[in-house]
Amino acid sequence: MAIDISSDALSASTVSIGQAVSAYAILLPELRQVRRNSNDEGMQKDVQLGLISGGALTLTIGLMLTRLTNSPTPFITSAGIGVIMIGTYLYALNGKALGL
Repeated sequence: MAIDISSDALSASTVSIGQAVSAYAILLPELRQVRRNSNDEGMQKDVQLGLISGGALTLTIGLMLTRLTNSPTPFITSAGIGVIMIGTYLYALNGKALGL
């Protein structure tokens, strides 16, 4: 079964990717700083707060674009980017503790 994705939904998904990456870039410290200061309690709290607010903003943008295009594709794309960004930052924050 093929999924039919309209050009509007594909365009909106592309916008959602850019907006999601921008939201996380603005709200979170650089990955290099997170990795180097992963034991700092203040850094951990900053990352947690940034992940929550970045995730909320990313999902909101995806939801708005989904409503505009009447297609679930932008929301699914936003959720996927959110999962990737959260996983990346959690790995940078806890990589040493996990032995990775």
